[in-house]
Amino acid sequence: MSHPGATRNFESTLRALAERGHQVHLAFDRVEKQRHAGLWDLTNTLAAEYPGITAAEHPHPPASDWSWTSSRVRASVDYLRYLEPEFRDATKVRRRAARDVPPRIERLVESAPTAARRGMRATLRLAERSAPLSASVVGYLDERRPDVVLVTPLLELGSIQVEFLRAANRMGIPTCLCVHSWDNLTNKGLVHELPDAITVWNDLQRDEAVRLHGVPAERVVVTGAPAYDHWFGWEPSRSREEFAAAVGLDPGRPFVLYLGSSSFIAPDETAFLVEWVRGLAGRGVEMQVLARPHPLNPLDGATGSNVVVFPAAGQDPTDERSRNDYFDSIYHSSAATGVSTSAFLEAAIVGRPVLTVLDPRHAETQEGTLHFRHLLRAGGGLLHTARDYGDHAHQVAHALAAPHPDGCVSERSKRFTEAFIRPHGLDQPATPLIADAIEALPARKANGYRSVRRSRIIAGAVLARAARLAVEAEARRRRRARRTHATR
Repeated sequence: MSHPGATRNFESTLRALAERGHQVHLAFDRVEKQRHAGLWDLTNTLAAEYPGITAAEHPHPPASDWSWTSSRVRASVDYLRYLEPEFRDATKVRRRAARDVPPRIERLVESAPTAARRGMRATLRLAERSAPLSASVVGYLDERRPDVVLVTPLLELGSIQVEFLRAANRMGIPTCLCVHSWDNLTNKGLVHELPDAITVWNDLQRDEAVRLHGVPAERVVVTGAPAYDHWFGWEPSRSREEFAAAVGLDPGRPFVLYLGSSSFIAPDETAFLVEWVRGLAGRGVEMQVLARPHPLNPLDGATGSNVVVFPAAGQDPTDERSRNDYFDSIYHSSAATGVSTSAFLEAAIVGRPVLTVLDPRHAETQEGTLHFRHLLRAGGGLLHTARDYGDHAHQVAHALAAPHPDGCVSERSKRFTEAFIRPHGLDQPATPLIADAIEALPARKANGYRSVRRSRIIAGAVLARAARLAVEAEARRRRRARRTHATR
């Protein structure tokens, strides 16, 4: 896993494996740079409840290891992905991908024709795949001797997790990529090493794995989304009146729930929220708003006469109390809204209508991203969208005027949930299916590796050595630049 916060999306999976008698060690890529407290809480809770679950940061390969070179080459390949036609509107994601690319590579491909770019991509992939295995990673796996290796999310740009997956494959250990979230297959990097299986949420993600990543269809297992199993059957902990009074809303008036997005999606969300409230008020929609910040993107200064921010600093719902607060927020609302967030999926599960205005400032992270389009299409589409505040005001007013939907479910949200969250049926949890898929890994183990021509092996080795020299030269250039800047 990338960090302890990733445990949240696989809590039920880890519990199921532990309860089936398996030992699970969580190896985190990083733990020291997390930006908010509490990320270890859930991991520590699981380790306390199940002696078979342990966790620690994995050792990081030394600077002399090949993994640094391989990571930089993978980042370049990931960047080239976003120059393909299907990502022509994903401009902000493309700029993010360019951050980890050596400037020479970026300049080289900027004006290159499509055929040349694809040739560069194939050359870089050959170099990356031909690099020696990381000795430290091989030693780590050899010491632990796991029966299976699971990786998530794997698709972070230039991810070191590829080293663990590749080493496990070469060592004959069954492997699986457990897709972490709804956007990972379209909004991150590529699958640079094929695992024996990939667990995905739905048919849309299966198509993404095959079409965008070249994964053989027979290796993809559709399980549904285990991250959300606990919300099915969850009940509110307070009445609507009790909840409203507790958070500072008027119990006698309906409210709209504003669900915050990450800083990448909505970098100035406080200003947008204030403008959104004023824009609707200017069109006659006087409403109460309960604003729930993203844990890493606070809504400081958004509180006003009709806006309550709760929880004030945002919160990951990882225990019963925080989950009750989160569920009650959704359940007692008349509708949910925001820019683009996975919290829309939880609003759909609870059955509330989900609305959004397609604001030009967020075009790059709304319609400009492939995963946002799932919200418009899956199951007929979840979102009620508007391109201006006039239409949006009508949608919001309609939701507020409807009888409060306690116990009722938006048909639109239900259809989306059936298609995207639980494709095997609303009564079929995803957790047993992903646990079954993990237990079946030894039987699915791919039958070795295809033979490779000697000329390709030699070419790959030469390219890998050239890549290492280029990465080391770039690192020296950056160190010199930093020293020069520090002495000015």
